[in-house]
Amino acid sequence: QSFPEHENGFQVGMRLEGIDPRHPSVFCVLSVAEVCGYRLRLHFDGYLSCYDFWTNAGSPDIHPVGWCEKTKHELHIPKGYRKDKFVWMDYLKTCKLQNAPKKLFRNRSSNGPVPKEFQVGMKLEAVDRKNPSLVCVATIADIVDDRLRVHFDNWDDSYDYWCDVNSPYVQPVGWCQENGRTLIAPQGYPDPEKFSWPKYLETTQTNAVPAKVFRMRLPHGFLPNMKLEVVDKRNPRLIRVATIIEVDDQRVKVHILNYYVGPFSIFLLFHPSCLPFIFLNF
Repeated sequence: QSFPEHENGFQVGMRLEGIDPRHPSVFCVLSVAEVCGYRLRLHFDGYLSCYDFWTNAGSPDIHPVGWCEKTKHELHIPKGYRKDKFVWMDYLKTCKLQNAPKKLFRNRSSNGPVPKEFQVGMKLEAVDRKNPSLVCVATIADIVDDRLRVHFDNWDDSYDYWCDVNSPYVQPVGWCQENGRTLIAPQGYPDPEKFSWPKYLETTQTNAVPAKVFRMRLPHGFLPNMKLEVVDKRNPRLIRVATIIEVDDQRVKVHILNYYVGPFSIFLLFHPSCLPFIFLNF
């Protein structure tokens, strides 16, 4: 969903549940701290505002109150509360708070459920988004709606990320070998240069995601010299004027005009995970 189809109905003070962007395996109690157009600044209840983050009102990373209990995900409660004593409705009533209505979470795009061939615990090869030149041994750690949580074997959860099954970030087992790329073995793996998928799958008693279920995303259709608006990732409160200067099948390189520090360029991967950072302007 590149363009919002509904108004942003969230209001400052509303409570909800959502993913901690610094720790993608963690779901937390959140409150709306600021509304700017279709964007939200979210605050972790019980923590300092320096941990606040921005996201879209239609982000798949946010959920209504009670979602974690319904889907059997652990909810990290506000600092100062006991986990075994925390009850959402009591928290809202005692603190005189308002939960975000469920209808506000229904305007999100979806590619349909993840194909049944993708299962938690299965192996694949995945790009390290913090170092995109690396492709690593990875595991499906969680599945929610039409998205996977990718976990890099023997690394901590801070490197995890969510993506849909058609993301160019994820590839089937053997993709690196077929495409002449170096596959990064799990941290601590003995003799990583001789990593063998068949041996690793046997040792870990796991299965690979079938290669046939991976689908390449369609080209995005952007062209050089097109104009758009992009969130300044150095200061997410700001939206910058930008021009596309380079494209490939899955990415666009944009030139951003910053009146204070001068122009600079960044690459953006165009798929749902980038939508909080890119807006089109005609």
